Amino acid sequence: MMKSGILVSAWCTLALSCAAQPQESQLSEAQEIIENLKQAGFPADDIMVVGGKIYVGRDAEVSLAASREMLKPGDTTEEQYRTTNLVNSSITKICINGSTFTGAFSTALDLAIQNYDELPLSFAMARTPSSGCSFTINAVIQPGLVGGSAGFPSGGLPFSTINIGGGLSSYSVDVIEHVITHEIGHTIGFRHSDYYNRGISCGTGGDEGDAGVGATHIPGTPTTAVVGGSLMNSCFRSVETGEFASTDVTALQTLYPGAPPPPALDYPVAFQANTTSLWVIGPGGSGDTGYGMAAGTSPSLTRLTNGGIQVAFQANTGSLWTWGSAGTGDLGYGMAAGTSPSITALSNGGYQVAFQANTTRLWVIGPGGPGDTGYGMAAGTSPSIAALPNGGYQVAFQANTTRLWVIGPGGPGDTGYGMAAGTSPSLTRLTNGGIQVAFQANTGSLWTWGSAGTGDLGFGMAAGTSPSITALPNGGYQIAFQANTGALYYTGSAGSANTGYGMAAGTSPSIASRSSSGFDIAFQANTGTLWKTGGTGTGNLGYGMAGRTSPGAR
Repeated sequence: MMKSGILVSAWCTLALSCAAQPQESQLSEAQEIIENLKQAGFPADDIMVVGGKIYVGRDAEVSLAASREMLKPGDTTEEQYRTTNLVNSSITKICINGSTFTGAFSTALDLAIQNYDELPLSFAMARTPSSGCSFTINAVIQPGLVGGSAGFPSGGLPFSTINIGGGLSSYSVDVIEHVITHEIGHTIGFRHSDYYNRGISCGTGGDEGDAGVGATHIPGTPTTAVVGGSLMNSCFRSVETGEFASTDVTALQTLYPGAPPPPALDYPVAFQANTTSLWVIGPGGSGDTGYGMAAGTSPSLTRLTNGGIQVAFQANTGSLWTWGSAGTGDLGYGMAAGTSPSITALSNGGYQVAFQANTTRLWVIGPGGPGDTGYGMAAGTSPSIAALPNGGYQVAFQANTTRLWVIGPGGPGDTGYGMAAGTSPSLTRLTNGGIQVAFQANTGSLWTWGSAGTGDLGFGMAAGTSPSITALPNGGYQIAFQANTGALYYTGSAGSANTGYGMAAGTSPSIASRSSSGFDIAFQANTGTLWKTGGTGTGNLGYGMAGRTSPGAR
């Protein structure tokens, strides 16, 4: 059976006979490119000059800058293939301008872009018009010609043009998709997978040259080519599907790996997104709730005894709202600007909420709530509430005297310990029935107070941030906080460590105990995104958060 192969760049060869001679200024540049390519290992008979432009492999245009980059040492010693010219990681979205493409060509362009964009790569790809483009490639139709051409990256940027032959109109959409996808591959650094023997896919033709560092094998892909084995073969067939082979996908994900998938999340987290809406993710969460939050405030989340979840937050109206399985709506209480509520599930059902009202006094509402407690709070601070086994609760807060107060059964009222301005305490009920409070003292250090001991833990905290404390199921407690280095730390019964993860300025973490894996911490990273770390994995959850806000986890 005769093998049928069509040069992806057949028009380049046809154009040689009628190409104009380059001008003198072009000639010196062209000569340097040719010399650079020869030094890089390209055979002389694989280098073509067409209209003053230099091509290798018959469809890959080489600029002067790209040829110079090919002379630089590669970053691998391993011998589909790539050039040493790759796209920089700062390119996060490549856009293709195909405004002149219509009919089958337009459909094929959309499919080719989809081939790349549906893969988890370091860059997205879209057709113009589109927002957020890091670089735009112009797609041009060359009337009456068959095949295509493009060029290699230079200076960390993709090649700026792909030329697609108008003669492809006699082929199927899948074949046109194949050619466009192939040429885009060149613009981001891919060479022909059969560069060493074009006869594999073309039927005739020799070695394009290994080019030394100019044709580097991509780990995890075959070192030999077969007909139809790669979309980057030199020549295409009339039966091409336009889709990547598995080895093409491996090559792309090796050179341009996307962000790893987010870690598993088996507990709910509430946060203010960078859209200012309340989001709740994880079990029981709905994603974007559609409810706007007040700037600079953070939600509080609790798990109810019936298995549901409930979130308390300050809405963008300044009122206290709740969202969750026990009901959603405005509770009708005005809150002090820049403060956040605290919610806890009661052992006999329902929930209790503590907050700083717009009178600056501490309020507690719910089945056992007195409403206005009469206690004045320090401006810009928020309380912390924890339920007790008998159905009662205790609240810790920074009073308007700047000292830590704890009220409720067994609470002393004024503890006598001064707190840092603008910070809030965190309170938890221990498994032995006692309570423990973590807070930033007026010395800037992390302190605890409670039945498990009181004192300075010896860690400096970032100004304006607050710690989070949780009781561990096997006894003791664990605290997460932003250190004065800006990094996330934890300390407590399960050990102390600098996690090494940077936190956004002015934000605080949220720690939750895990029955099977110790504890997990949710926090806003210094990238502005929601992260988690702990027993169920570490990583970026992929959600942008509003500045100077903190998540709530349980």
